[in-house]
Amino acid sequence: MEAGARGAPGAASPGEMGPGGARAARACISDRFDRVFWLGDFNYRIRGNRDIVESLLAPVAEERATRDGFPSTADAEADNLRILLRNDQLRLQMAAGAVFRGCVEGDVRFR
Repeated sequence: MEAGARGAPGAASPGEMGPGGARAARACISDRFDRVFWLGDFNYRIRGNRDIVESLLAPVAEERATRDGFPSTADAEADNLRILLRNDQLRLQMAAGAVFRGCVEGDVRFR
């Protein structure tokens, strides 16, 4: 993710941490850096039950892709990925403004 718009909340560097962390709480990371990369496991999940998520992750058989109106299995699998991403809890929380306000997540691409 990278900080996008001004006003994106961020963490202060250790040198900016004052008593009680008051300055850190108001710090705007996008005011100090051109790009910010958050790396790690944020422990977000896909909204849905396990069976549905696993079915969307499974390879799509050619017969199923044809039956569902897709020109190829790759198109059917891309559609499954779009469904998973629409139900990604991190993206939902970001859209609601609950986390990473002002930040933009890069495209998810699997190779």
